[in-house]
Amino acid sequence: AAAPAAALEGRRAEVCGAAVDALSALPASPPAPALATLDAILAADPESALPHMSALVSALCRAAEAAPRARGRAAALRCLLRIARLPYVHLHPHRPGVLVLLRRAVDDRKRPVRQLAAAARNEWMVLDAGGGDAGA
Repeated sequence: AAAPAAALEGRRAEVCGAAVDALSALPASPPAPALATLDAILAADPESALPHMSALVSALCRAAEAAPRARGRAAALRCLLRIARLPYVHLHPHRPGVLVLLRRAVDDRKRPVRQLAAAARNEWMVLDAGGGDAGA
């Protein structure tokens, strides 16, 4: 299960780093609690992932392909969808690799995974260097 929101308050960047380390350490089978914790952190504060962006994106891409259960693949794709709303400058270096992964993920055998992959792919495809964020 994911960490409670109250436990993450004020320590999101630190916990995000630990979760990324956990995902990176076991590439063969990503730990579900780490994915769930990352999902909770990114839902509340996606910018807490900025210091870990490179490791996070590669760990999420590995998890989206390597997770043996659909729930794990979906959690990784949900995280990729959440970080796609960060400023373009942080996402641009990772965009080509993520799009390749998402192209394969839309062919997953499980429908919920395909739906998340399609939503994430759409977000990553329309990333704009103009900074579509209001007030950015």
